[in-house]
Amino acid sequence: MGSFVFSVALLTICIFNAEAVKFMLASGGRKCLKEEIHKDVLVTGEYDIQDNGQRVDVTVTDSRGHILASKESAVHGKFAFTTEEYDMFEVCVTSKSASGEAI
Repeated sequence: MGSFVFSVALLTICIFNAEAVKFMLASGGRKCLKEEIHKDVLVTGEYDIQDNGQRVDVTVTDSRGHILASKESAVHGKFAFTTEEYDMFEVCVTSKSASGEAI
């Protein structure tokens, strides 16, 4: 199976801190990025996934597993939320087959 490139620009507006990440994700793979963020911080993110025939799901959660943003079969998109407390936040990208099954 091939692999594809996933690009994500997570803009954490905390004293103008901005980060961008680009990585390869193998078919059937999962990659998560974690960040500790203070209370009352606006967090925005944008993702762009190179199309190679794979289905890719994007999910943003807090440390208690609350889903803050979720997109199935993602290609390009944005998300935004304001933190209610200091917490660890996670953005996960999961590659699946076109039928939706994890490979």
